[in-house]
Amino acid sequence: MNAATVSWLMVPEAPYLPDFEQIWVRPAWMAQGACHGTGTDAFFPERGEHVTSARSMCRGCPVRQECLEHALDGPELAGVWGGTNEKERARLRRAAS
Repeated sequence: MNAATVSWLMVPEAPYLPDFEQIWVRPAWMAQGACHGTGTDAFFPERGEHVTSARSMCRGCPVRQECLEHALDGPELAGVWGGTNEKERARLRRAAS
């Protein structure tokens, strides 16, 4: 999933797109995320940029565990999810197998 798609998902007033909804239905927990309604820049940094602001938002998020589980189930997801980056999630997947 690319940054533009995730950006659309995080905008509370995102327009209804029936074709897109058939491909991706937002999980209910996403509306409760600390990141809901914020931009995606902090969660999809350029190579070498820090993810400190994303991690701090995730730290206090009420749905952090659901977000992390979602990201662990989708290895193609880029960026910070549930307070982790792609490399950290890869390690978690390896440890779980």
